[in-house]
Amino acid sequence: MKPARLAATLTLFALAALAALPVSAANFCISDGDQLASALVAATSNEEGDEIRIEYGSLTITAPVPRDYRWKFDGRYEDYSLTISGGWSKGNGCASIATNSPDATVLDAQWGGPVFVADLRNGFAGVLTLRNLTFARGQVYYVAGPNGSQCYGAYGGIACATGLAVEAWSGSGAVVIDNVLITTGRVEAGVDAPIVHLWHQDGGSIKMRNSIIMGNTLGDGALTEGVKVRTRTNSVAYISNNSIFNNTVTSAEAGLTVDGTATLSNNAIANNSSVVATAYQYTAYNVSQQTLRDNHFGSRRFAGGDVWPFSEIGTTTGDAQWTQSGVRMVPNAESVLRDSGDNTPTGGIPSIDFSGNARIINTVIDRGAVEAAAVPPIGPSVTPNSPSSGSTTLVHGEEGESVSRIITFSVSGGNLGGTTTLFCDGIIGAAQVINGSQTISTGGYAGLVTVTVPITSSPVTHTVGCSATRSNGPIATYFFHYRVGPDLILSDGFETGP
Repeated sequence: MKPARLAATLTLFALAALAALPVSAANFCISDGDQLASALVAATSNEEGDEIRIEYGSLTITAPVPRDYRWKFDGRYEDYSLTISGGWSKGNGCASIATNSPDATVLDAQWGGPVFVADLRNGFAGVLTLRNLTFARGQVYYVAGPNGSQCYGAYGGIACATGLAVEAWSGSGAVVIDNVLITTGRVEAGVDAPIVHLWHQDGGSIKMRNSIIMGNTLGDGALTEGVKVRTRTNSVAYISNNSIFNNTVTSAEAGLTVDGTATLSNNAIANNSSVVATAYQYTAYNVSQQTLRDNHFGSRRFAGGDVWPFSEIGTTTGDAQWTQSGVRMVPNAESVLRDSGDNTPTGGIPSIDFSGNARIINTVIDRGAVEAAAVPPIGPSVTPNSPSSGSTTLVHGEEGESVSRIITFSVSGGNLGGTTTLFCDGIIGAAQVINGSQTISTGGYAGLVTVTVPITSSPVTHTVGCSATRSNGPIATYFFHYRVGPDLILSDGFETGP
């Protein structure tokens, strides 16, 4: 990479610290937090497109500077890219991935300072990629300054954030954050800071995808926020399939705040709280520059005078109907998050979800970072009781009159919230159907379906078709045939008829 600061002593220190690391000068295999700190220093001065692979496990700094950022990347003036990823196997030089689950590789700040900062100002021209990592137990401490609280050791002008701060000024540089967990952050009293701060200006892009921000408690601060994304002067953000929940702050901007040009797709943001204000799950500034596609927000607010997004499709609000499992929120069987997203969001999406499973199950992507496993049908089973499907019923009467017959259905099974739609109609002939359209809830019953057919001078067969469609289940189809004609005298002398 092009040098950011050509301090010879710093470079020699970094190279000495990394001498034992395998692979090559541009490909580092990391097993502890001190090695990671050294690799980040070396990546600023070796004029390479670097990759830092981290073995799965928990990383800490053995002799950290008090209250300082635990890990820093000074990418100013860089022309090359840097990828930092977790989940690599142990003992083979990071030759293979052991797990794609982000919570297996933890950068633990131990509440001694914020977790990670990347300074990409002044012409960064590469791509910074963060993948399969957890940023945990970051803390911002109060330090009086001209603009309020400041972070110890932070580069001048970079805003504090407990978990992740990135500031990029570049016409071509990009930031990609995939499958990352940011959790258990907190602040000292008096602090102004968010959980995440992402800033890009001058024409580059930010992508934040398949990530979870949860369980951060910033309620002790003066003015704290959730996840904050800003773009300026032709930069754009693509924010897709993230889950943001169970965070506590002090401002109204409790979930995601976006200011500037951005496309938001398939995000699930709910259940964040504020200790002193109304908690909005999504707050937008300059919302007329934003495109919204199939997002779920527990609540939202458009601030700064703008009224409507540039474009909006498929937004839902209210209860997300999801259940927490560890650090994940999994959509319930009846959740609006299931099978309701955009399969090809602008800005792309990885082929795996937060947990490393297939990103799309059941043909349509779920909203949020977790793709829920397919569930059995939750609507009740609706099957013919009388007559049986495929049967032929003989109907006789006087020519010119109409005769009615009844179809009854049995209802069984189903889960809470599940329904089955029953629809019956004449598909061959002139049969008329009454009560042929019903929605049957779990524990409910199917009403009688009446079929009326005309009696004609010559025998005619009419057919009624019914479909029973269960929530999360396939469609079952049934057919009933009615053979009609005038009254007949049988060979034994007795008349047939109703």
